[in-house]
Amino acid sequence: MNKMNKVRKIQKKVHPMLLTAKVISSIFHPTYYPLIALGVLFFCTFLEFMGVPTMIFILCITALFTIFIPRLLVYLYSWAFKIHPQKFLQRHERFVPYTLHLLCYFILLHLLHVINAHSLVIDVITVSILIQISCTLLNCFWKVSMHAAGAGGVVGFLFIHGALLNFSPLMPIIIAILICGMVGTSRLILRRHTLAQVNVGTLIGVACGIFGTVLSSFRGII
Repeated sequence: MNKMNKVRKIQKKVHPMLLTAKVISSIFHPTYYPLIALGVLFFCTFLEFMGVPTMIFILCITALFTIFIPRLLVYLYSWAFKIHPQKFLQRHERFVPYTLHLLCYFILLHLLHVINAHSLVIDVITVSILIQISCTLLNCFWKVSMHAAGAGGVVGFLFIHGALLNFSPLMPIIIAILICGMVGTSRLILRRHTLAQVNVGTLIGVACGIFGTVLSSFRGII
């Protein structure tokens, strides 16, 4: 009885931590990063000049092609092939969902080029696509944390834009690093990934954030 009481006490103590980890993991889901990044760019930088209607339109199509349509396609895929959503937690079951997300991201990138969106907007989606491709390929051999990769991508994106646009994004980078640590810790607490998978995911995100922006710059987008 004493052992059972100790276990129950431990569970009560751990429960708030697990709940917090789930909330953090849900808020900073990989599919939300493009929308969050664009929202910050629109309302906290010089991109305000684009006007509210244009910004809302871009945010709407971004949400449509990064969140709603990919989730609908994944649901239809799981329904058609009778795959339980829990199976997508397994490494070998993630390839098709990742591919469906990538397809939607490429369509969104094309639409942004068609409407002649600002280069910073293009950069956000370019970085997101690079992260998706890198994690999808690596996931064929080894499970990696997409949550950590998305958070790392924000850090890399802010760092390289500070250098290219000649401004000091120190506070945003500090906040992004803190969020990156929170996300990585939440994935460890939930036991969705190992420390190595979180660290590798973060490094992939940072590298893609830097390389994606530099690639866009060389292509004459900026």
